[in-house]
Amino acid sequence: MGYDLYAGPLAMCYAGDWNEYDDQEPFDRNDLLNAVCRWRDAVTSGLPDGGIRWEEGYGMQYYFGTIGLDAFGALMLRMACHITGESLPVTIPSGWRFYESPVIEKAMTGDDARIPSALIAQMWIPFGRIGMFQCPGPTGDQINVSTTATLRKDLDTINAALWNADGPTIEGWSYEVPSGEGELDTDSLSRYAFSIFWKALAFAESHSQPIVVGH
Repeated sequence: MGYDLYAGPLAMCYAGDWNEYDDQEPFDRNDLLNAVCRWRDAVTSGLPDGGIRWEEGYGMQYYFGTIGLDAFGALMLRMACHITGESLPVTIPSGWRFYESPVIEKAMTGDDARIPSALIAQMWIPFGRIGMFQCPGPTGDQINVSTTATLRKDLDTINAALWNADGPTIEGWSYEVPSGEGELDTDSLSRYAFSIFWKALAFAESHSQPIVVGH
């Protein structure tokens, strides 16, 4: 189980077009396309001004980036330590259960919880207003849906608080792919995870497409 970000048409996402190694059962691609279009139209119709009716289809451009649970957890821990004033551990063990971290729990459940809400969403749709809501996703599961404007605000806030890095520097972090077992560098992991969020959002903004979390 991992943590990935896909930015692009939902039809291609759920068809597995981004994964050449994905061995799915046969399905009707037209039925899938029609289903995600109906979902998109239902969701955007409830937004102010009708939201943004992004383009759906196949054979379109997309972005896919693998973060991994260790790196995602390191980013959450880094933000939690900033919020609570706790010291950031220099390393974390590979495979650690970040969702059991008392520091992260304290940051997310305290009276002054400021962990960016967009980072607990399962999808971000292209829209210029801040917000997050729950609804059944395209597969029928209940999900947290946020907006690209919310994610932009969150990432800019995180960057200003932790690094104040420019765009090229942040993109460069995405090539520092974490690997190995044992003790992992917390700072490198958190920067790598942040850079994948940054690149996925840049693609979604420039192409007016949603972002989906994959596991």
